[in-house]
Amino acid sequence: MAMVGFASSPLVATPFLARTSPPLCAAPAPARRRAPAPARMALRSYKEPGQPTDLLLNSSPGRKVALIIEPTPFTHVSGYSNRFKTLLQYLGEAGDQVLVITPDNDPAAPTQFAGAQIVNIPGFKFPLYKHITVSLGTRKVLGALRDFNPDVIHLSTPGFMVFAIMIYARLLRVPLLFSYHTHLPQYARSYGLGILEKLAWLMIRLCHNRADATLATSPQLCDELVQNGVERVGLWRKGVDTNTFSPKYRSMEARKRLTQGHPNDPLLLYVGRVGAEKNLSLLREVMERIPNARLAIVGDGPFRETLEEQLKGT
Repeated sequence: MAMVGFASSPLVATPFLARTSPPLCAAPAPARRRAPAPARMALRSYKEPGQPTDLLLNSSPGRKVALIIEPTPFTHVSGYSNRFKTLLQYLGEAGDQVLVITPDNDPAAPTQFAGAQIVNIPGFKFPLYKHITVSLGTRKVLGALRDFNPDVIHLSTPGFMVFAIMIYARLLRVPLLFSYHTHLPQYARSYGLGILEKLAWLMIRLCHNRADATLATSPQLCDELVQNGVERVGLWRKGVDTNTFSPKYRSMEARKRLTQGHPNDPLLLYVGRVGAEKNLSLLREVMERIPNARLAIVGDGPFRETLEEQLKGT
């Protein structure tokens, strides 16, 4: 699968393996509590600048990687679903052996993906957002980790399993990596729960400063985490799957549909969850500043009815 990173260096799809250079937006790191697994060579390109990039995925022997993802990226559509699926594909190409542990009650939940074994554990619906299944991290998780004997544990946060996984990583003496995907302080502000913002930062520091490293998905989020006391922060770069998103799929019929029959007008497209934290209300001002602009929103979420009212007449 071809990938293009929005950065001067190539997209690193196996972020926790590229440890030969310091994190891109980290504060000075204190001494480690325990030694990590031996570092793999950072992925590099030997192409001249401006030439297509090849990732050297097999530059050293494969590792055993345990990925603990909550909620599941397989039967739940989420913002990070493609990110983790692509990661699994690249880990497979790199020769790594991967175990995925995720809460999923769906009888049709897969047990394999891109060569990785998937252990689906029982979970419960999150009361504030019943579309997702979460878990507290049962003994089954510890048993699966012990049997797999990973070189590194990668946990998506925030989630309910974080405390259990911190304990399990210490018991097994395995390096622990967090990747941070849902910005709780922003959610608190967006939903009028600003009183919980300080509590959210307290919990983030409490958890993430006990990991060997934290990855965030944008430079701005990296900076905010560091400014609020999170240590050992690095950037997990974004990218585009150029096999899926390619000009060869350009369709005038689709553009006519998205522009309500005005294909020559400027088209603004949003694809994703429709939530208050996405700041989609700003689109009305954008529409007013761009003559004849058309807007298409692909997605759903708790903010949909409010947004439809706010954008009425645009």
